[in-house]
Amino acid sequence: MSPNPSATPSTPDDPNSPTSTDSPQSPPGPTDAPSPTPSPTGTPLVSAISFTLSSLYNALVKNPKYVPNPKYYLTASSSSSTAAASASATNPSSLAAQGCFPGNGLAVPTNSPASAAVLKQWWCSQDTEYGFMGFSYDQTPCQSLSTLTADFKRMKSQFNARYVRLYGACDSAGYNDNLVEAASQARIGIYGLVWFGFDGDDMWKTRMAGLVSTIKNNVKAPYIFRNIAVGSEPLFDWVMSADDLAVQVNNLRSQLSYYGIQTTISEMPYGFQSQGDAPAVFKAIDLVEGNVLPFFDGSATTGGNAWGVVSWSISYFQSKAPGKVIRLTQTGWPSNQNVWKANTASAVASVSSEKAYFNLLDSKCTTLKGWGVGWFAQIWSDDMLDGWGILDWNGNPKFTFAPKTAC
Repeated sequence: MSPNPSATPSTPDDPNSPTSTDSPQSPPGPTDAPSPTPSPTGTPLVSAISFTLSSLYNALVKNPKYVPNPKYYLTASSSSSTAAASASATNPSSLAAQGCFPGNGLAVPTNSPASAAVLKQWWCSQDTEYGFMGFSYDQTPCQSLSTLTADFKRMKSQFNARYVRLYGACDSAGYNDNLVEAASQARIGIYGLVWFGFDGDDMWKTRMAGLVSTIKNNVKAPYIFRNIAVGSEPLFDWVMSADDLAVQVNNLRSQLSYYGIQTTISEMPYGFQSQGDAPAVFKAIDLVEGNVLPFFDGSATTGGNAWGVVSWSISYFQSKAPGKVIRLTQTGWPSNQNVWKANTASAVASVSSEKAYFNLLDSKCTTLKGWGVGWFAQIWSDDMLDGWGILDWNGNPKFTFAPKTAC
């Protein structure tokens, strides 16, 4: 990675870098202060066993070393009614009649190859989604399938999460399939991420290829991945120029065009501003995934007084990407400063201030609904990012958290 020396030298995505003296949430300047490869289209049934044969063919032809895991491509059909249900799952009008995912908690089809037309009916309209969307979730620990499933089910059942927004990276073989299986069991969607990291290497290319492979070769995956971001704060970290990043966003979309899966980046307003507002990126992205962390603003005080930064950030995104859906993929307030220090002595890090921030977002539910803005809590638990979790180190909520998904 080759950071631009004029850029602020730290990022909230990098716990190992020092915090800057200027808030990454404050835009520069006093006047700006916040006052395709075709997929298989059919699935033959062989007796009681249903194979996604063309998916396996795709995987084997494209990667001769690929060894398919039957857990994800082999499903038992106990009766003809199961086959009939699977057939109807690929019919867009049938899906529309059933409701939408993930809002209605539909079961993920197990042997029905997806397409853009099918998925358009599968997903709940983004126009109807606002307020609390789910949690940002650090996958760096490479959680087991059982842990992923337990966490995702708890997010859904206890907090009404609709999605999980991935953070960090796990490069272990089979992990992407575990994500899909856990989300499928929990009936929750995923906001995917190509993680660049902080080593300046090309592992992001392997990660991107791995996600594409999973989506093309795991029949459930297109029903789980709503979109994929090419980097979390890649502009702020100067992993590449804005124009080159736009090329990668478009490239990933092209590879997934058969499924109509959206592509974007996850970035702070300051990250865009650090590269001249990155117009090529705003043009390339299908939706805005904004990281808004008012704690780092130069005028920060408490979580309950942070609306000025939040509303300014949303207004900035609206002005640069008119008409595009906005999701705050990282937003929150810390209960301590063990990882990152504030940029002003007036910023209060405490459990009560963290609670006040999320209460603030809930109090603005009607406004967010009018703007069509949804948000993800940063982050699931303190063991992922000390002080920023909704859960503490023992897995218990640090405060009453019952965010609004509708108003």
